[in-house]
Amino acid sequence: MKSKLSLLAVLLLVFPLLAGCWSRYEIENLAIVGGMGIDRIQEDGKERYLLTLDVIRPGLSGGGTEGGGRGRPISWRITATGDTLVDAEKNINLRSPRKVFYGHMRFVVISQKIAREKLPDVIDYLSRNSEVRLRILILLTRERATDALINYPELENTIAREVTEMASITGGIVSKFKIWDLAQTINQLITPGLDPVMAELMTPVTAPTEPGGGPIRILRFGGGGVIKKDKLVGWLTDGETRGYLLGAGEAQEAALPVRLKNQPEPDTNINLTRSSSKLTVKAEGNKVTAKIVIHAEGDLGEYNGKEEVATNEGVNKLETKFEEEVEKEVRQSFKKAQELNADIFGLGNRLHEHDPKAWKKMEKDWYKILPNVKLELEVTADIRRTRAISEAFIPK
Repeated sequence: MKSKLSLLAVLLLVFPLLAGCWSRYEIENLAIVGGMGIDRIQEDGKERYLLTLDVIRPGLSGGGTEGGGRGRPISWRITATGDTLVDAEKNINLRSPRKVFYGHMRFVVISQKIAREKLPDVIDYLSRNSEVRLRILILLTRERATDALINYPELENTIAREVTEMASITGGIVSKFKIWDLAQTINQLITPGLDPVMAELMTPVTAPTEPGGGPIRILRFGGGGVIKKDKLVGWLTDGETRGYLLGAGEAQEAALPVRLKNQPEPDTNINLTRSSSKLTVKAEGNKVTAKIVIHAEGDLGEYNGKEEVATNEGVNKLETKFEEEVEKEVRQSFKKAQELNADIFGLGNRLHEHDPKAWKKMEKDWYKILPNVKLELEVTADIRRTRAISEAFIPK
């Protein structure tokens, strides 16, 4: 009897697995989306959403185009409009012979207009879509998002892969942009006393890259859009973004040109190899002081001076210039944030964590207090290596 009951129990557990998933679709019936662009346009006398999808063509994921570069591109760009984002999403199916599938989507590009007016609606739409993963990358562009998806990848086989690799591999090498995924973006938007900076995707036109070819549009990251109260309020340059990342403890590697001599052009480059920061915020009455302590390490990457640098005096001089450059960039970024009246460094959040009573008193008037916050900056820098050459290779 017990053996029969055991067999029945096993069968009850196995049968549902044999039946498969109720929502399963065969892969040959899916249109797999790699990236998405979201715009707001005028159509039929009213504003509507424009949804652009970058869909991977079946059988072409191993190369750039069908027919050795002269045929169809690997991706299919398809657009649809709608009164809501879900409406536009459903209207995509008016053209697609397959079910559009978002489970492998890598990134979403949001236009400047959307970011200024409808950002919460977009985040809500993405977070409610059961197929969209929280790890998709969220990007901003000053142009139309659909234009960013017109580009073809330059090195990888798809735009989705190219964007993903730039975010995970090369972004940390320059520290001029920082890409957040959907989960991180939501967390930053709901965190009190923090205004996020979202990476900017640009599509500049460059000179021909092949003989006989014409100008092409390329993908480039750099800088970021500042979000305040769920709306885009301004942009940071590459340098301002690096200063923000240094102050926030998010910078990894970077090239820092410095001047050892009083001359107009930099003569030395220090390679930032790692950095860390610690933020403390103190409130006395209505006066707030923010202190950022930064430690940076780097190598001597380029030197065009005359003096020998592989000495204690030479290294000390390099470290001083290193500290000055880091401090300059962080102060420039802090100043830009105050001009935008946006709390990109999370001063309010730090005050909320360590002095909740003070934050409770200041929260309603925080954006009146923020432009007058005093910054105290303490930077220490170490040059770990000057490489094998102790002076300029060719004497000057």
